[in-house]
Amino acid sequence: EMKAEEWTEERLQTEMAERAEELEGLLVINPYNRNVERLHRLIETFKKAGRTLVLDAVAADYVAEFYPQDEICVFKESVHKGEADESAVRSEWKIIDRQMLLENPKQYVLQLDYRDMNELIDLQKVASAYFHMDGSPLGDYDPSYNKMKAFLEAMEIPYEYKGTGGHARPYYLRHMIDTIAPKTLIPLHS
Repeated sequence: EMKAEEWTEERLQTEMAERAEELEGLLVINPYNRNVERLHRLIETFKKAGRTLVLDAVAADYVAEFYPQDEICVFKESVHKGEADESAVRSEWKIIDRQMLLENPKQYVLQLDYRDMNELIDLQKVASAYFHMDGSPLGDYDPSYNKMKAFLEAMEIPYEYKGTGGHARPYYLRHMIDTIAPKTLIPLHS
């Protein structure tokens, strides 16, 4: 069992590269889509492991804004839902559809938001693992969390938590406050 302080973003990237090489089927990840740096790094991590990260249209838009140089692949089935329609898809993005994932699962990693979990019904036979990476639902205090776990169990898709929680350790908070040295500090969320 790894101690919490040893579990870093670097380790997460390394482990995801290892899992991408070990597993034969499609990998599904559920990251916090506003952790744009993680997604940016995962694009490269998976590329080195011989896979393409396929983003939903919302996450693709976030990454493209911050990292315009990244090669973006977007999941076609995520485009016509919610806040992302066809106008949100940029011409330079590569479109990957469900059939491509079914035909070559080992070539891909699919970033899937909780709201799109039903996609796993069609992808179940090629999915090797589902990696929860601080995406929604965040934890078992959210009623959707147990629904997600039950759904994956019913689909017989192994669940692995590969996140960092996304919170700074007290030492880093103190270092940041000492460095900035604000006249007034108002803590909002801790």
